[in-house]
Amino acid sequence: MSDLPVRDLVLIGGQPNIEEWADSNIWRQAKDSGMEVVKDWSSQAAQGGKELVERAMKRLMLVFK
Repeated sequence: MSDLPVRDLVLIGGQPNIEEWADSNIWRQAKDSGMEVVKDWSSQAAQGGKELVERAMKRLMLVFK
């Protein structure tokens, strides 16, 4: 789910009828799904930051050779 655009995630979140939100299972499923998306996004952000630092270090090494 973490690869879906935010717009699609909002549409998915709006699928259960209002009555279904009274069921605690819906809330648990929404929380569990949301936590997986947050973990994936955090991992992707960390990887992106790591790659950015690696590219910057390579450029600095070329400049100071």
